[in-house]
Amino acid sequence: MIYNNPVTYGVDVSIEGMAILANEPTIVSVKEATEDTRRISKLYAEFDDRFIVLWC
Repeated sequence: MIYNNPVTYGVDVSIEGMAILANEPTIVSVKEATEDTRRISKLYAEFDDRFIVLWC
């Protein structure tokens, strides 16, 4: 799982970074905790069903 929580950790995993990580078959999900709610739509648009996407 990729846990993207830029508010707490000060590091944002970008869509470009997710594209690199998408090549790793053992990563199956993304937990998205960014304040940008458009990120969820961008993840689905870019990766379709490649990742299970969780958000909080």
